[in-house]
Amino acid sequence: MTSIRDMISHLEEIGSLVKVNKEISPEYEIAAVALYEKSPILFENVTGSSASVICNLVTRENVVEFIGSNLNELPWKLLQAIENPEKYRVVKEAPFKEKELSLSDIPILKHYSMDAGKYITSSIVFARDPDTGVLNASFHRLLVLNDERLAIRLVPRDLYSYYSRAEEMGEGLEVAISIAPDLEVQLASAMNLPRDMDEMEVASSLMKGTLEMVECDGVNSLAPRNSEIVIEGEILPRERVKEGPFVDITGTYDSAREEPVIKVERVLARDDPIYHGIIPGGIEHKTLMALPREPLILREVKRVVKRVRGIHLTPGGCSWLHAVISIEKASEGDAKNAIIAAFSAHPSLKHVVVVDYEVDPYDLERVEREIALKFQADRDLVIIEGARGSSLDPSSKESVTTKVGLDATTKRGLEVEEGKNPVPLERVIEFLRNNRG
Repeated sequence: MTSIRDMISHLEEIGSLVKVNKEISPEYEIAAVALYEKSPILFENVTGSSASVICNLVTRENVVEFIGSNLNELPWKLLQAIENPEKYRVVKEAPFKEKELSLSDIPILKHYSMDAGKYITSSIVFARDPDTGVLNASFHRLLVLNDERLAIRLVPRDLYSYYSRAEEMGEGLEVAISIAPDLEVQLASAMNLPRDMDEMEVASSLMKGTLEMVECDGVNSLAPRNSEIVIEGEILPRERVKEGPFVDITGTYDSAREEPVIKVERVLARDDPIYHGIIPGGIEHKTLMALPREPLILREVKRVVKRVRGIHLTPGGCSWLHAVISIEKASEGDAKNAIIAAFSAHPSLKHVVVVDYEVDPYDLERVEREIALKFQADRDLVIIEGARGSSLDPSSKESVTTKVGLDATTKRGLEVEEGKNPVPLERVIEFLRNNRG
């Protein structure tokens, strides 16, 4: 169980947390500082609010620090949790029930000059399937309309389906919106899992069965016990407002659309809440988009290739459009099969590079070298024209794109002979340690 308070305390102890005591505005200023700093940063004196704001907390390095493993093993650990879900406990009391607030008491950020308004970006929406009662958790951006209403961006996934069915019956959909729950809850909520699967059972697996969820008093839903703030409300039927523009993961503006409205019933919080501000297009946004998607790609690639070392949705590809996958080939067709499997698992992917097993997919200089020495376009290029891509790719036309795969693996009979120095690395390290000036 890794609460954001535990994370903040530990990062402060090891000297990895930046603390800002000077008064700062939630309108543009916090976002500007967080985008520049990139380290975990806690703003303790926010204009107009008694709550503090944490930014840049959920990074790959911090996930490794608090959940364990290393960068290459982390997607495998997440995949293990997906394939081995565990039940969680449901309790009645929680620290977030300590006091009641209004939306205006929360230091909700405005990030960029053309934004439609203040956006809650760390909001995890919990709702039950109207037919089965299965709990769903998913991230959704929320535009503040006023103190009692929010616009919610719904994409055609589980929550959209729940709401559509409720709306067909002339009913709204009750929701609990969690801000700043445990790290494991955030990772699981960002996963795109089958509709009949409860994301919180994946979170509980990551937490070794210790997750506690709380019965909400005002809505038919649950919320994580360790949430800092919980908003109870209802997505209203047959009501739409303009939502957007909003900067998305590519750092470019997503289009404005007509989206549903949430009527806010209650805002509950801890006595001294910490608001989690995820900067659109920033490091946390990319981590929470990429990291939970990587195990799902791994699973599909593993079905067509015997051994897979790892995968990296790269920062240069906005942690969404580009992937590097390292595999052990049993035959010459394996790399191309891995490319096709990756595109199938993550339809937003635009470019995939497959490299040999010994190549670390996080070593992007080495990956580029593999392309330079082992890739020939007439032999190793996979092109898929007219495919569905990402709506966040500004170069696509109505989300239709051309996908490209590069087989940068070693080909039989064309092995690259690399120069090898016979001096053991241990002797080099010892020499430098003893003779550095």
